[in-house]
Amino acid sequence: MSSYLLRNNCLLLIKQIYCPELFDSKLSYDYMTLISVILVTYNGRNIMTDTIESVLDSKYGDLELVIVENGSDDGSLEYLRKKYGRNKRVKLVVLDHNQGMVGGWMAGVKKAKGEKLLFLTNDVVLDSDCIDWMLKLAGKDSRWLVQPKVLFADGNTIDNVGGEYRLGVGRVRGRGQLDRGQYQQDRQLDFAASAVYLIDANFYHQLGGYDAWFKYYYEDVDLGLRARSHGGWIWYCHQAVAYHQGEMTVKRVARPAEVSYHVRKNMVWTVINNFTGVELVVRLMGIELFILGQLLFDTLRLNWDMVGATLRSQRAVWEKLGTASPKSGVLG
Repeated sequence: MSSYLLRNNCLLLIKQIYCPELFDSKLSYDYMTLISVILVTYNGRNIMTDTIESVLDSKYGDLELVIVENGSDDGSLEYLRKKYGRNKRVKLVVLDHNQGMVGGWMAGVKKAKGEKLLFLTNDVVLDSDCIDWMLKLAGKDSRWLVQPKVLFADGNTIDNVGGEYRLGVGRVRGRGQLDRGQYQQDRQLDFAASAVYLIDANFYHQLGGYDAWFKYYYEDVDLGLRARSHGGWIWYCHQAVAYHQGEMTVKRVARPAEVSYHVRKNMVWTVINNFTGVELVVRLMGIELFILGQLLFDTLRLNWDMVGATLRSQRAVWEKLGTASPKSGVLG
């Protein structure tokens, strides 16, 4: 067992003994604070209303909704102004062009006033008590990140129950499984999947926030690793539930080759951003071998779009190395 998990499991046992109210099944707590829900939308006119209404209908009332309109051309801005322009709990941030999910969230954070931040995509619908359960688990602890159980829209199939980072690859747990109650215990994660999760605002800023270069994919892995290296705990809360329509936010704007470009460059930069020394070298070698395997596979299939995306991704990393430095040091 890693020193990180050993330390945190010992602390968890102590909290379960002395603070059992954090882990009971009753939704009650004595801690309330302003939560800023930051929702980014791009050409989501036909899918975002359910997301917005689920936030505004949440049982947890002490919240503001910061909607970042990411340069849409489908009438989203006009719709938002007409429907929510007079709602005192809604702030509308308008960007003149699409800055990606990460750029949109970063713009939203600048307008957020809450002590907690809840990041959200425009294709996720929250259960009415989802925020309550996440806040109950996080409590006053400023270093706890919490994500809910995320189901697909059918309500029976799991989208994810949090993320694992193994051998340089970030994966979500449970995807595609039928929800039979097999994930009915809270547990620690390597990262919280970015579709929806809660983080303390001061801790987010202490970590340096998101890395804008990621744009799409692996931004959640990178932030999770940095949170852990700064003493953070990342939790899956089984009683909090949300529903995801399945990466519609990105799939509506990105071709498969563009997705591969972002994934492969960000896999490499996540390692560079979070590790040093011998560990950095070993992890980089493993990631580059993995990417080389993907390149050979795409070449054999004569998939030149994917080949070009992979080559561009690695060139982008080398160019960034010459102009920027990583955000953090080594993972403890």
